[in-house]
Order: sequence, then structure tokens, then C-alpha cells
Amino acid sequence: MIDVDKAVLKVEEMAELLGISRTTAYSLVHQKGFPVLRIGQRLIIPTLALKDWMKDSVERGVCL
Repeated sequence: MIDVDKAVLKVEEMAELLGISRTTAYSLVHQKGFPVLRIGQRLIIPTLALKDWMKDSVERGVCL
């Protein structure tokens, strides 16, 4: 189970949390405007930024 109170998520954790495949998760993190940080080779997603991104996407009616 993923701790949604973590400050950041790995791509695999985000995929599990959202119920999407790893392939789809990696596609998301490479989309322009997606809240992802690169630290060396690692990609991390700030949890609060992910929640804001999802809220904004729903409000705009964005289909991914």
C-alpha cells in the first residue's frame, strides 16, 4: 500500500496509486506540464503537485 502522505512518489508508486500501468505512468511523466522532478537518473513526483495537476486536469476536462 502506498502512503499518500509521502512528500514524493516514485513513478512506480504513482502508477500503483492511480491504478495505471508503469508504461502509462512513464508516458505521463514525459508529458509537458506534468509535475515531475529529475534528480540524477531518478524521476520523482511531488505528491501535492500531483494532486493539484489532477484537480486542474479534471476542471479543464482534459483526457489523457
